[in-house]
Amino acid sequence: MFVCMYAFSLYQLRHKQIIYHELHVAKTLENFITTNDLMKFSMTDIEVLRKEMGKLIDNLSLVYLHEKNK
Repeated sequence: MFVCMYAFSLYQLRHKQIIYHELHVAKTLENFITTNDLMKFSMTDIEVLRKEMGKLIDNLSLVYLHEKNK
């Protein structure tokens, strides 16, 4: 789940413009990305994502099974 949160955070950052000053303050691009607010997630966030993904899979399986049994 941490990988999913990390990937989602990177996805959200894809259109963020990086200003030289911000990069200079962060020292490296890695620090700029990893210290971004989108990268600050906790176990609570992971639990919420896990539950939401479970709901999504349950809903998709209902649609799949309905179509499969036609």
